[in-house]
Amino acid sequence: MTRYLLRVIDRCLPPDLARAGHWEQLYRGRALAGTLLLAVAYAVVLMPLVAWMQRDDHYYLLMVAIVGPTAVGIIVTCLWLLHRGLSFVVVGNLFMGVGWLPLLLIFLATGGFPSSPMMMFMLVHPVQAFLTAGPRSALFWCLLSVISVGAFSQIDARELVPQVSVGVISTVYLTTWAVCCVVLFTCFWFFDLINRRLAESIGRERDQAGYAAAHDSLTGLMNRSAFGRRLEAALERIQLQQRQLTLLLIDLDGFKAVNDTLGHHAGDILLHELARRMRDAVRETDLVARLGGDEFAVLLEGMHDGEALQRLVGRLLADLAQPVDCEGSPAAVSASIGIALAPEDGATPEGLLRCADRAMYAAKAAGRSTALFYGQLDIAGVNISG
Repeated sequence: MTRYLLRVIDRCLPPDLARAGHWEQLYRGRALAGTLLLAVAYAVVLMPLVAWMQRDDHYYLLMVAIVGPTAVGIIVTCLWLLHRGLSFVVVGNLFMGVGWLPLLLIFLATGGFPSSPMMMFMLVHPVQAFLTAGPRSALFWCLLSVISVGAFSQIDARELVPQVSVGVISTVYLTTWAVCCVVLFTCFWFFDLINRRLAESIGRERDQAGYAAAHDSLTGLMNRSAFGRRLEAALERIQLQQRQLTLLLIDLDGFKAVNDTLGHHAGDILLHELARRMRDAVRETDLVARLGGDEFAVLLEGMHDGEALQRLVGRLLADLAQPVDCEGSPAAVSASIGIALAPEDGATPEGLLRCADRAMYAAKAAGRSTALFYGQLDIAGVNISG
């Protein structure tokens, strides 16, 4: 039922509003279109009902014959203008402005202040104006409602306008209550939808901004600054848990030649693919980061098995040495890996990175596709490429 009603309401809105992704405007338009459709239904039901109950009173028969079709025509015109893309502010204020005079006449004809059931509609106007036309329009209609009620409190409606029967007043009272409850519920429901969607949008944008600030845009890996924070936290954690931390610094050999011969686009494809291979090679709990250029880092926490570490490093060296198809042009590089252990080689982020960096440059000097531990720098050419 709700989906059917939304489809009917959406047919009254500009066709491109939903497709354009303006969700806030979409909800405001739905609130306005729903109110207009409800007003049509209210006029179509109430006016003939009043005419039948006052069928012996020619004055009211004439008034209903004039006001009823006029009101329906005005509301239908507002729906047409809304569908044609006229501003919600203009359509909302036009609808409320044109309907204000009939509202006041019915208000006076049903007892005036304070007994008229139409006073409820004076509460609906500011709420509807806030949701569909904005806070300025809401303030205007709120002030107008207060001024109108204050003015009519000084007038004896029975002397100014012929009164309808008690039965009509009871009918109007019940229908007005029902319509006002539906209008207010609908308005507050859409207002809640707007707020929730806005909160979701803000949260999503905050998450995206946080992700972008912590990750490399090309590879999707963690960037240098975020990796530094995670490394510092990991070092504090292993001191409390008496665990080991292993840091791998990886530098690609021959990457500059790929950029020079195949172009920077091919270099970007190569980096993206090698970053994926690094993620696939390590455990889900391990961290992989791009520190800049062709330099990467891998943080392994709790890997105490030396053989497992050598197998992992060997897999990294082998995977990174496999050629990459850069849009029809194969490109191959190798990797030099420096390995530092915490807390043996360093207990601070700066100290551990410095040790891994020295081991990485020693591995690069020892030859391609080579990995060296910082603690083995005094042993020349240790190769664990597997």
